Amino acid sequence: MLFMNKSFIFLILLMISFQVKSFERTYIFNWTFMPVSQLVIKFPDKDDGPPKFSIETIGALKLYRKYKAAGFLDFKNKNEWTYGLYGSDRGNPERKIISYSKNSFPQIIEFVDDKGERPISIDSEEDIGSVDPFSVILNIIRQIELNGECDATMRVYDGKRRYIVRSKSIESMINNKIQNINLIECKLDLIGSFEDDRRKNNKWPFNGEKRSMTIFFDNSYPFLPVKFSLWTPIGIISGESTQNN
Repeated sequence: MLFMNKSFIFLILLMISFQVKSFERTYIFNWTFMPVSQLVIKFPDKDDGPPKFSIETIGALKLYRKYKAAGFLDFKNKNEWTYGLYGSDRGNPERKIISYSKNSFPQIIEFVDDKGERPISIDSEEDIGSVDPFSVILNIIRQIELNGECDATMRVYDGKRRYIVRSKSIESMINNKIQNINLIECKLDLIGSFEDDRRKNNKWPFNGEKRSMTIFFDNSYPFLPVKFSLWTPIGIISGESTQNN
């Protein structure tokens, strides 16, 4: 796998509301002192197309696991949107186009897995209102905008698995050195059945156990993510923005 499970990667791709002024932000993820992945996200305004991202392995990890992908969120209206992903994992293509609705269940338009697997069946009752991994962060951003906290519970369906994400605000002691304010700290827990991940033994470094991460957001609009921390059996994986603005 990449430096972490793909669900986690897409969770942190941070597709923030299209009302944000258009610009790009780059995040570098490190395991100990070794850079393992680079994430570039374009946060467009409403007239500059859908939010987009690209991610790829870098450094020594790229020699072991060459992965590169690009994706987007395309909003039809406030209740309906499309999630798209095009990538290559060690030379094997990966494509996903899935439509979502707050009032219905997801619909798979295209699904090509890098290992040739078929998508899991959609449950017309259980999956109603499910979101893509990108929208988890988008919804947390909106919660922060509304009440200054990130408490939320969401169902996620991404074609390969379904799970529940619970986000909770934590009093942060980490300071934004530029603005000299405390960051908003949010802990995310993924709750679901990951037995299939453990059986296939291909989800390093989580190995099918409970998954959690912490995201630190700026304490002012547009509340962009600043730092990520993931606790894994092999140590902490951290990601930080390379921009100070």
